[in-house]
Amino acid sequence: MNFYEKMGIKPIINASETYTVLGGSLMEEQTVQAMAEAASHFINL
Repeated sequence: MNFYEKMGIKPIINASETYTVLGGSLMEEQTVQAMAEAASHFINL
């Protein structure tokens, strides 16, 4: 059983268009690590 099944979230088949709200994409581990590292620092925008 995966995380989404444990949460009771049912999968859907998006046969319309690309909607991030309906799914999104898996990220490479390197990307996830870079985002986590970047999120731990404050910057001026």
